[in-house]
Amino acid sequence: MKDKSVSLDVENARNLTMEQLSSMFISTCLYKKLLSRGHHILLGARGQGKTALFRMLAFEGFRTLAKNDSWAEDILSEKKFIGIYLPTKLEWVQSLTYVNNGHLSENEAFRWKFNLSSCIAFIDTALACIEEYGGDRREVILKEMEFSSSVASIWQLGTGCDTLEIVASRLRKVGYQWQVAVTKMSMFGLSLKDVISDDLQAPMSVFATNAFSPLKQSIDILARLLDFPKTTSWLLCIDEAEYMTGEQQCIINTFMRGAPENLFIKIATMPFSHYTLETDFPEAPLRPGNDFEYLMMDKEMKYISDGRAKNPDSDFSDVELQFGEQLLDRVISTCYPDCNSSWRTLEKMFGRSVLLDNAVDADWSQDSMYMRLFRQYASPSYVARAEELLSKEGPRTKFKNEVSRKIRGTLLLRENKDVCIGHKKSSIYSGGKVVLRCAENNPRMFIRIINSMLRYIKEGAQPLVGVKKQEEVLVDLARNFHNQIKSYQVVGPDLYRLVETIGKRFQRELYEKPLTGDVLQSIEIDEKYLSDDKNVKLIRAAIQYGVFYPNDVSQINYGSDAKLEGTYHLSYSFCPLFRLQPRMGKAINMEDILMPRKQSRHEGSKSLLNEQMTFEFEEDGV
Repeated sequence: MKDKSVSLDVENARNLTMEQLSSMFISTCLYKKLLSRGHHILLGARGQGKTALFRMLAFEGFRTLAKNDSWAEDILSEKKFIGIYLPTKLEWVQSLTYVNNGHLSENEAFRWKFNLSSCIAFIDTALACIEEYGGDRREVILKEMEFSSSVASIWQLGTGCDTLEIVASRLRKVGYQWQVAVTKMSMFGLSLKDVISDDLQAPMSVFATNAFSPLKQSIDILARLLDFPKTTSWLLCIDEAEYMTGEQQCIINTFMRGAPENLFIKIATMPFSHYTLETDFPEAPLRPGNDFEYLMMDKEMKYISDGRAKNPDSDFSDVELQFGEQLLDRVISTCYPDCNSSWRTLEKMFGRSVLLDNAVDADWSQDSMYMRLFRQYASPSYVARAEELLSKEGPRTKFKNEVSRKIRGTLLLRENKDVCIGHKKSSIYSGGKVVLRCAENNPRMFIRIINSMLRYIKEGAQPLVGVKKQEEVLVDLARNFHNQIKSYQVVGPDLYRLVETIGKRFQRELYEKPLTGDVLQSIEIDEKYLSDDKNVKLIRAAIQYGVFYPNDVSQINYGSDAKLEGTYHLSYSFCPLFRLQPRMGKAINMEDILMPRKQSRHEGSKSLLNEQMTFEFEEDGV
């Protein structure tokens, strides 16, 4: 087929155009929880979609969503919610440390910069609102001129501001001049009054006022101009708050505590990165569940409806599969706009998975393939137990629960290792459910996998992407993710070694010992291991970067009072690299994993600790 694909750069949703983002966005329950009256702090690992959610909460994104969703269209027409997207960029948060003299504290500089940045962010929102609610083209132009002149006056930006583009340009100029001023203060030990130019003095004083005051004034002007009802709720969506210090977050908490009754704060940050509940008033800290609500991406982000029940014969919930199917459909529609609509399913694109798809018709009779593999790889006691269950008359429910469901995939992996020798190629890590599972409910990872697969589509093939090529792509992405960890600040090398140690320990358990129904594949983290602050930082980083995931999402707490103790598993994205079953297994204590291995003198070069299994691929992959 002719290559008409358009690969998406998904390293950060901030880099996508609004058209690209809205074309792939799925409005989940979490999105609707955020689109509400109330303060929220959203906690999620890198790549889970926090920025995408917040950009689509902004009015510029929401109005694109309303074109296809009737519930959003109703909200839009009634002017219920107007969102403002404010990325707290690393460069301007870090730049505040230049302010180091007694004339302007770092906290005062942060308030100033926050006020300025929120007003710059509001310009895009205001323009979208005027275009949506301003009337015909002539009325829109007149209202933009009126609003531009009004906000330029209250922000003291000078004359000649008759478009919002000019207003935004003046605001950015003020920000640049301010940065030059504070840099001079830092370099030459000057006072604030010595470095501020005449044209900066007026706006400098405006944005040094109480928090939200400049933004609130501009909101009031726009609301009057467009006849917004008093019930309209304004949502200030502050993204990437992990770059702030605890003191700066204390200021945001104070903003949240004293926000006007129709202005609601939404904060997105990484797990464990809402550092404090304190406000500027020591006697009045924030109270979760009262002043605001924590929302956890791991719990909420993949659900399209409130139903979470799993089919007892499947590791996947219906809504999890539905989310994957919808996201696949959106990505393929964007990358291959002219493709056949029948392509847009996990099974059509990738086929069924021998590891994860339901095998209700699997033959476990005495002379079957599965029983042959079972007798070859399982422990004698486990084989005896299975034989006993098979000998009983009636439904084989206990056999299915205690034997076939648990061990079928691991038997196939053991056999796969033994038969894929020399130049024989493996395809066991393939199929729609394996692709979805290796993405670990991380939209960025899922889109990256799809992007990598699309170039290998062969029209008319079943599945469209060859199964051996699928495995090659998944192994390469897993290896890249593992190598990428080395570059993470502070913890990178230690986290890289930890992943390797855990992966190879689980690998030995799976391939070097007789199989039981409880293959080790989870990690238990307890207070003893966490008594070392270095270990605490390492585990927090593993969760923040999507390297570890909790086994029980109902117990998640990533807030300011979070505890790390619990059971976790390595991201399923590593399974193709370490040749593991992409599902949870029995847990082993972290200290036992890290304990030096006593190697038998007979093991020699067979040890998987020193020699990882490798599966080579031909250039065409199939």
